[in-house]
Amino acid sequence: MTKRKSRGASQTSVSRGNSTANSPIEEAEELYITSGRVNQSKKRRVDSQGKTTVGKKVLLELHIPDRLKTRLATDWKLVSTKQALVSLPREPTAHSIIQKYIKTCSPGERRNQEVMEGLLTYFDKALGSILLYRFERPQYSDIVKSFVPEKRLCQIYGAEHLLRLFVKLPELLSKTSVTEEGREVIQATLLDFLRFLEKKADSFFDLSVYETPTPHYIRLVG
Repeated sequence: MTKRKSRGASQTSVSRGNSTANSPIEEAEELYITSGRVNQSKKRRVDSQGKTTVGKKVLLELHIPDRLKTRLATDWKLVSTKQALVSLPREPTAHSIIQKYIKTCSPGERRNQEVMEGLLTYFDKALGSILLYRFERPQYSDIVKSFVPEKRLCQIYGAEHLLRLFVKLPELLSKTSVTEEGREVIQATLLDFLRFLEKKADSFFDLSVYETPTPHYIRLVG
């Protein structure tokens, strides 16, 4: 269900324009996926000494805390078996949650900010294709018609769908090329964010936002 009575869900493609990293740190730029596709080839890079290197595949180990795993399981059960939907637009949004996290980083942790801003780009591009359960697709279609492009998807969906992205990230990022230093920065930042999400879980997750849709919506899904 949506607060603007959207019932939405087709896999409408959403373009966010040419979003690129403002920093010369090439290790973090892979998170931006500016073309909308993951680059599966190894990239040749030039380091600070002018030497050419070949980026390695990003192999991340993201341990999702048990408390958040429980949230994932509950989310799946409510949507897929109980036929409930997260009421949208959600508050706080995925965007505002990440901005809250960025504010906890020290001024010198610019790379953390770049990684998290890239994560939002990942979220916008991945939501309609790999982060939805079948029962949510008509709702998504309505959301796109009602809010996009005036708002980004990360400014509409919240913690429930953001957490689902972390289940997919290791596989998604395994198809990108990045230096070992970049991999370490990305992994450390994402793990730190998961700890932040776990600590603030009671503020970001709320079972009361799940609502039963109308009989018409249920018939539409089939």
